[in-house]
Amino acid sequence: MREFFAVVLAVLASALTSALALAGPFFLEALVSDRSPDRRVLVLFTVTFYVSLGFSGSLGLLAAFVLLRLRRFRIFPMALSGAFIGIVPIALVTGLHWPHSFLLLAIAGLLGGIGASAYFLVYRGISHHPSIRSSQRSGPN
Repeated sequence: MREFFAVVLAVLASALTSALALAGPFFLEALVSDRSPDRRVLVLFTVTFYVSLGFSGSLGLLAAFVLLRLRRFRIFPMALSGAFIGIVPIALVTGLHWPHSFLLLAIAGLLGGIGASAYFLVYRGISHHPSIRSSQRSGPN
């Protein structure tokens, strides 16, 4: 049961972190200027949260499972897989030939890496999975 809660909380933390990373600066700007956040900022946060939740709950779980099985569940491989998961769907939808798609791909990769790092930290903090505990004791491979 603890593993189930670790996975659920890690997926939620991943989605929430990605959404806050994208919409957070707009929330802070509204807070500093003593006005309420614009409706578009709330929509941006909500849409980013649900899209991130979908990717984290499907492809992110698969990446975490593979890394756990390979005993490579560490922050760097997890962040790399998150960036890859963020980039590939956007690249397939937009195509790589558009000149402005690089910025979009970079943002998607950054959000994926941030979300995957949050997933890693929450899951490692809650879970008692044997490969996580043994990799902490064994040192670098």
